Amino acid sequence: MEQPVFLTQGFQQNEYLNDSAAHSIYELPGLNNKIAVYPNPAKELVILFVENIINKNLIYSLHDNRGLLIQKDQIRNVETKISVRHLAPSTYIIDVFDNLNKIKSIKIIKQY
Repeated sequence: MEQPVFLTQGFQQNEYLNDSAAHSIYELPGLNNKIAVYPNPAKELVILFVENIINKNLIYSLHDNRGLLIQKDQIRNVETKISVRHLAPSTYIIDVFDNLNKIKSIKIIKQY
């Protein structure tokens, strides 16, 4: 199956499609931690990577494209596995919070 081609002005988008930064919707200015989700798109599992976990109050939430909460849990390790096997193919959002402050939002794509 061919992947869709997206045309944009000013840069070659295909270089960025597999980079989680291309799927980042929001990032707190001055954020010192690298936060990424891979693989993206995914079929069964995504890994939420949070570099340099110092604060033990990190939480992620997974929402559908209507904003409904699907899953929420504490981030305990540098890599957190999140199952997407049970989700319908669509676009979802993973938000990462430090205490109650959103520090990053990443769009993920669930494939068949």
